[in-house]
Amino acid sequence: MKKLRLLFILSVCVCAPPAIAQTVDTLTNQSIIDMVDMGFDKNLIISKIETSVTKFNTSLETLKELKNRNISTEIIISMVKISSKQIVAKTGIFYIDKDNTEVKIHPTVFSGTKTRTLASALSYGIASAKIKSTISNHEANTIVDKDNIKFRFYFDRSTKSSGLQSNNWWFKATTSPEEFVMVKLKVNTKKNYREITTGKANAWVGSDSGVDDKSAISFDISQDDTGIFTVTTRTDILPGQYCFFYKGTAAVSGYANQSVFDFTVR
Repeated sequence: MKKLRLLFILSVCVCAPPAIAQTVDTLTNQSIIDMVDMGFDKNLIISKIETSVTKFNTSLETLKELKNRNISTEIIISMVKISSKQIVAKTGIFYIDKDNTEVKIHPTVFSGTKTRTLASALSYGIASAKIKSTISNHEANTIVDKDNIKFRFYFDRSTKSSGLQSNNWWFKATTSPEEFVMVKLKVNTKKNYREITTGKANAWVGSDSGVDDKSAISFDISQDDTGIFTVTTRTDILPGQYCFFYKGTAAVSGYANQSVFDFTVR
């Protein structure tokens, strides 16, 4: 009888679906709280953190809550360290929807540039001629809710000397959203393009690159303890076409500032 029982147990183990053994849990703040409440040793918890898939919230308020729940300082430090490693790998500008889901805004390359010289010609070069850069299509792919305009900026803070990639050099060369400007794009629906003023020129002072600060839309910036920046507009934004544009004028490692991070507000 004992032999039959043993054979039955072995057969169950052998025939058990492999997915059971391969299940991977994602550790969250609640997972850590539960492990501490169940009496797990802190060294075991730290080891679990270092060898698991994690999705921790390490904002200042959350860290205070963890401390109040008697989570040891060593465990909290481990959570912050693992979160920081994940943050470094992510760079760019992300729209945050109402479900707190991040939608990456990819850079859109200018399709052309033109200089409007009428005002300059009429004033014999005294008035500046505006330099306009155009973007194909009258609408951006990324859709932003006009009642929920919030963005996150991730910058590459690593000290590695690896070359800058053309699709993220802004976030290696810069350190704050203050180095970007948010502007509304002028739309030409008939010819299917959008445009932005990217400079000015006249006969006396030459050319000057960059977006005029007068056309900028003001926004507030906050930074959490992990280095993530959150950007929100100071006033309500009407539906339309907008973008973030890098205010710097110098090219970095061979990359020129020829793109915008565009989005549609509805």
